[in-house]
Amino acid sequence: MSYYKKQHKLNPRLMGRGVLIVGGGLMQVPLIERALMHNMRVHVIDMNENAPGVALIPKENFIHASIGDKMIAQRSLLRHLEREISKYQTQTRPLRQKNYHHELNSPPQNQGITATESPLSPETEPNVNNYGHIECVLTVGTDYTATVAILNETLKSFYKKATLRIDQSALLLPNVKHLSVAEAITASHKVQMRKRLAQYDIAQPKFFPLETNMISSIERTVLEAEKFLGAYPYVLKPVDAMGARGVKRIEDRDVLLKSLSESLAYSHLKTLILEEYLSGAELSIDAIIANGEVYVRGIAERKIEYPPYFVETGHMMPCMNISEQEITVAISQFKKAIRALNIVTGAAKGDIKLSGGTAYIGEIAARLSGGFMSGWTTALHLGVDMMQAILEVSFALTPTTLDPLPESDRSVVCEWALLPGTGEIKEIAGITAARAIPGVADLFIHIKEGDTLHSPENNLMKAGNVIIQAATLAENQQIFKRVNETLRFIFK
Repeated sequence: MSYYKKQHKLNPRLMGRGVLIVGGGLMQVPLIERALMHNMRVHVIDMNENAPGVALIPKENFIHASIGDKMIAQRSLLRHLEREISKYQTQTRPLRQKNYHHELNSPPQNQGITATESPLSPETEPNVNNYGHIECVLTVGTDYTATVAILNETLKSFYKKATLRIDQSALLLPNVKHLSVAEAITASHKVQMRKRLAQYDIAQPKFFPLETNMISSIERTVLEAEKFLGAYPYVLKPVDAMGARGVKRIEDRDVLLKSLSESLAYSHLKTLILEEYLSGAELSIDAIIANGEVYVRGIAERKIEYPPYFVETGHMMPCMNISEQEITVAISQFKKAIRALNIVTGAAKGDIKLSGGTAYIGEIAARLSGGFMSGWTTALHLGVDMMQAILEVSFALTPTTLDPLPESDRSVVCEWALLPGTGEIKEIAGITAARAIPGVADLFIHIKEGDTLHSPENNLMKAGNVIIQAATLAENQQIFKRVNETLRFIFK
């Protein structure tokens, strides 16, 4: 479930329209929910037919395909669109012509309705046709932005031909400047992203690419990397993984040589990047971008533990240990990186490292964050609805749900990782009681009896996560302590 401290009005201009969401996992559930609140025709593409988001949509709207393989995803979408067109061609009632080309800066036609009111009737629904064809593709919380870009371009070419076939002018798409495929690849490939940022003199760690052909002559490559980066420690990363998978702090040459295969296992492209290590606090920042205007609405302080790995064991809003000036500098660098990546409409998430008085871009991606931030903690802390906002800008509409609560009305919201230990799980008890503790907004358990827990090496190796809302950080921490005392992970 996603959370909104204040009731946001549904946007009538989203009602009944068709959207394809890449990924049906837990991080995409808030987006799917918000689209369904608008009575949208929600389609989902995912390899996992049992993903929680897939269970929310009609079976015929699910595309069972790998989202990591862009060509397979494209072919699967084309087959799905052919079936959708076939359904339309059997309809006998006329298709109402509507103008879908709304400009981002045009004023809303009305103030909408709240999520608790009934959907608009067909007679009063603006900008809806009887077909409800897929108009755009988007994602949140995944690094498959290149897949999103390819599928958006596939929609354009398919509908251009389909419009001729059915002799209708209704298969229009929103007038939105989506990321091109090339731009999306740049934003999701850590080496290409860093090279682009370097062209714009944006502060970032020094980096050295380790491509497959270079790894074959690794000893010479390591010498070159050491000469360029300077003294250890470094950070080793796959160029195309998320969730800190394959990311490791490297203390010396021996550790580097031993860690290459470990990190390569998480890279589909079999390419790594080596970066200088920067000490200091770390921020996560989310933004919605509408026609070039950047709305920064989620800023969280991250807690990173379990060296030599980089496991996020929690994040908090507001930032308790970072000054307003540091946050201002971080936002400025983040906005520069957004412009450098040419993200004109859509979303961006950044991990910003504060070190030595400078804000460095650790990561930036053309999407909203995962990690329970964009769909949960931001909504609870600020009262904004990032899910409706990303839907709105993706349909060329002005975002209407980004006005934050007054500071006096904001609470301290934290996401905490559940890490009870290691070993084979015999029993998990106390879940219902833990969920009932006042202040617990939600609790997610990712394991079951018979699973084996290991010491975490990335953000996917956790027993669960809990989201807590309280008046102060001390109270939030006390509630988290109660959760850990109430939950019982019993090992064999």
